[in-house]
Amino acid sequence: MTDHEELLWRRAATLRAAQRRADEAAAELAAAARAAYNDDNPQSRMRPSAILRSIGHIWSRTWLDKILKEEVRVDDRPVVVAIITSDRGVLVGKRNDGTPPWTFPGGELGRGESPITTAVREIREETGLAIEPVGYEIGRRVHPGTGRSMIYLACTSANGVDAVLGDRDELAEVRWATLAEAEALMPDMYEPVHDYLRRELAA
Repeated sequence: MTDHEELLWRRAATLRAAQRRADEAAAELAAAARAAYNDDNPQSRMRPSAILRSIGHIWSRTWLDKILKEEVRVDDRPVVVAIITSDRGVLVGKRNDGTPPWTFPGGELGRGESPITTAVREIREETGLAIEPVGYEIGRRVHPGTGRSMIYLACTSANGVDAVLGDRDELAEVRWATLAEAEALMPDMYEPVHDYLRRELAA
């Protein structure tokens, strides 16, 4: 690779990463605008003009009207995702349906369950591991690709690192991945999760 080729590759990689973050932020802002416009409480509900003022008019009224009319599937129950780290890396799973090909393990929030209760149940079923939270929630978002509400929890394993494939209907493989491997498997990784893994797996 020549110096020019390397420079172009690096600039393009930086631009792709910035565009991915911008797309995620735009999807989250659109979801927040729809929630404000459709709020069940009349006192909290916002008119399009008020939404435009609140966001600094970064959209035109025509563009905002289009966003407010979009049909986006947002399930009543969020998907809880466990970001499980150990000295082997972060636990990832290969999906049978390929949408997406690789993911972090988790599942839909059970009725009457807290996010951590759902994560503990799902991870035990999918991997055989007993997990516990490490103290905080990494983030929440509406997934820009699926429209599902997502909750990301920071976790560790309480019973070792020998993960097994428990849910063969959904997953084809579960394994530990280094940060570099996780980045390659999930190039569109949610940025707060990416930042957390950079800190946790830096050593």
